[in-house]
Amino acid sequence: MAWRVLCTARGFEQSPEAIALLEAGGCTFVRTPYSGSLFDYELTGAPLIALLTGMDAYIAGSALVSSDVLAATDQLKIISRRGVGFERIDLDAARARGVTVTITTGANQHAVADLVFGLMLAVARNIVGAHTGVVAGRWQATSGPELRGKTLGIVGLGRVGKGVARRARGFAMEVIAADPVRDEEFARENGVAYVALDELLACADMISINASFNSTTRGLIDGGALAQMKAGAILINTARGGIVDEAALAQALHDGRLRGAGIDVFDHEPPVDSPLLSAPNVVLMPHAGAYSDEAMRASNLLAAQLVLDRLNERPLPPDCVLVP
Repeated sequence: MAWRVLCTARGFEQSPEAIALLEAGGCTFVRTPYSGSLFDYELTGAPLIALLTGMDAYIAGSALVSSDVLAATDQLKIISRRGVGFERIDLDAARARGVTVTITTGANQHAVADLVFGLMLAVARNIVGAHTGVVAGRWQATSGPELRGKTLGIVGLGRVGKGVARRARGFAMEVIAADPVRDEEFARENGVAYVALDELLACADMISINASFNSTTRGLIDGGALAQMKAGAILINTARGGIVDEAALAQALHDGRLRGAGIDVFDHEPPVDSPLLSAPNVVLMPHAGAYSDEAMRASNLLAAQLVLDRLNERPLPPDCVLVP
């Protein structure tokens, strides 16, 4: 009998080769509305349990896989998270149930690093506002800062943060970084200076949040941290919404203390009630940092391959495994 693989990862079906890979490996791919265009962030509890019943593998997007959901699964062997964030999966419960949990490490880092600079330029040069003005018949240019010569502060110098640092060299920026885990060789080779977070906040003209989301980074950029930032600084967050206090950031934007912000992630998605929706000088994205053509294809293929490897009891890449 074929293995049954459920998928609720938005956009998975745009990679037919990933589905073909699963089917060639003896799997039945179980489509849902979410594997097309719907966002599965609100999916949890009884609706998710009903979908998972009888499934051997689950390719997840942002669904909340709680301990209750895992307790109700009868034959699930692997949750293959399409992406790298895993805060919405109860890892302890998965471990207790013997369910492997994987992420698609390395598949989307370039796409996210690209978007950091897209947002940085959009905010600094008011690209969205200028476009809207031209379409509305207003021929009025506004000035903004160049990136050249500015100090870029990177909070979290992991895979994405390192990609941001490499790109910053092409813009002739000075780069500083705050991260409790230091890669001194990378910093030396790429001209990055490690500093404490307080120093980064005080010195950086532009700050890119690229840290992992966990108990130590939740609320890391709160009102106090924002108050430490340079007047006129720009904040970019492509990591996780819970790292930045949205209300405090909106207030800083309304007060004019910050020049602007580029936000791809929110504490609750979609951000129906976020104060950032009405904040000035902000560019908002629908958690699309990983949505380049290349990253989506690579992420979908890797998520599928991890499922096949686990079902066939083959070794899994260590950097993709959260729960063995």
